[in-house]
Amino acid sequence: MSGDFLQREAGLQNLKGYKKMKSKSEIVKTVKAEGVYCLPNLLSKNELDETRQDLGRACRDAGHEAYNAGERTRLSGEVLLKYPAIARVFSDPQILELCSSITEEPIPFLQEIVANRYIPPHPGIAPHSDEDFGELVPPFMRVTWALFLDDISAQSGALLYAPGTHWHHYLSKDDPEKKSPTQEQIRTANYVPIELMAGTLILRAPEVWHAVAPIHHLRRYITGSYSSRNRVSSWLGKDIARLRAQRQKVKKEDIPEGLRNVFYSEAAP
Repeated sequence: MSGDFLQREAGLQNLKGYKKMKSKSEIVKTVKAEGVYCLPNLLSKNELDETRQDLGRACRDAGHEAYNAGERTRLSGEVLLKYPAIARVFSDPQILELCSSITEEPIPFLQEIVANRYIPPHPGIAPHSDEDFGELVPPFMRVTWALFLDDISAQSGALLYAPGTHWHHYLSKDDPEKKSPTQEQIRTANYVPIELMAGTLILRAPEVWHAVAPIHHLRRYITGSYSSRNRVSSWLGKDIARLRAQRQKVKKEDIPEGLRNVFYSEAAP
């Protein structure tokens, strides 16, 4: 599937009555081939409103009630799970099932718990890869998702990505001398904008090269990463070890029951 097709499909999701939906296997195949897939209408209108309200409360509770133009608020960690609507997003069975299939991990590890809010105008984010740590990594050891709470257009806040570029970061038995891509390669790649409606989920291979277009309206989203528990790179292995040590101190009753298997270091049998 070409990046142009995926861009057109993302644009079609803005049209009233658009019903096309891929099967789970097709979604996984698209993420593996292109690095990105958009899943519309993950939340109902009421669920979307509740999630926006919970994010507003979380920002206020964290001391970010007041904000300035161009400011980004990033909240992270299990504190976000005390807000029911946000916890519901992380507990969504479709997200967990898809991430499990992409990582080929029956019970993946919830590696990142994050919420972001961008106040316009914001200059956007330059092209980069989330796995740019100078080492090649096992293919699909991790998958990132983002649930958007606001409409996104090509003119404001679009996620820009370079289809298929995640494969440049993967270890290959056929090419033992393979090197990590350069910053110049990432900077000069051809990027495709994704337009979407609020309530859309973006599934993404974190290695795929991506950027964010300049932001001219409020841009809020809930985002997380699921990873393999053992098939990891050097940096991811260290990060999981750090999280395991931290989470040993978190009481189980403070974590929603449906998330305990993916939150703690060892999955329950």
